[in-house]
Amino acid sequence: MSDLGFIAINDKCEIVVDDEIYKSNIQGIEDKYIAISMPINNGTYAIMHKGDMAEVWCYHNKQVYSFTATVIDRKKEDKIKLVLISKPNSKDVKRVQRRRNFRVELIENIRYKILNKSVAEEEAKELKNGSVQELSNGYMVDLSGGGLKIRIKEKPNIGDSIFVNLPIGDEKVFLISTCVRAIGELNGEYLCGLEFDDDVDEKVREHIINYTFNIMRKHMKKG
Repeated sequence: MSDLGFIAINDKCEIVVDDEIYKSNIQGIEDKYIAISMPINNGTYAIMHKGDMAEVWCYHNKQVYSFTATVIDRKKEDKIKLVLISKPNSKDVKRVQRRRNFRVELIENIRYKILNKSVAEEEAKELKNGSVQELSNGYMVDLSGGGLKIRIKEKPNIGDSIFVNLPIGDEKVFLISTCVRAIGELNGEYLCGLEFDDDVDEKVREHIINYTFNIMRKHMKKG
C-alpha cells in the first residue's frame, strides 16, 4: 500500500475511544501527522489528550481501512477544532469489510413470529406494544446491519415477513424482516436467512451496526 494511499482529504472516518464510536473526517495530511475534525457522537465530543491511543476506521473509494494512532496534539484552524494523530506505517493498516456488512456469529435466544403478509405492519405494532406471549422461541446464529440468521422449529416461506425480538447488548430490539432463505436440518429445525426491511429505523440499524462492529473489533484484537 503506497504512503497513505488509502485515505484522502474529506474522507469520512470513525474514531473509537473507550469503546465509543465517534464520527469525524480527514481535514489534512501532513508529513508528520493526519489532521481530523474533532470526533463527535450525538453532540458529544470525544475526550482525546496528547499521548492517547485510538482506533481509526477510514472510508475511501468504497473500502474501509483501520489502524491505531496516537494523539499528537489539538489545534483550531479556521474555527474548526482539529485533532492531530500519528500517521501509520503501511504494514499496520488493515483492510476490512464495510461496517454495514459486518456479520458476526452470535448465538442468542430470540422471540419471533411469522406475520400475516396482508396485515404485517398492524400485527407488528401490536406485538411491539406488549403481546410477547404470541411470540415463539428461536435462536439467532449470526447478525449484521442488513439482517440475521435464525434457527427455528417452523418452516417459513421465502418472502414471509417475520417479526423478531432480539437482544442487542442489554437492550431488546423489535424488527420486521423478510425471509430470503430457509434450509431444513436433520433435527427438524430450519436455518433461515432474514433481511431487515428497508424501512427499519436508521437509528436502530446504526445501533445494530455499532454492536456488531464492536464484537468484530474484539475478535480482531484476539486474533
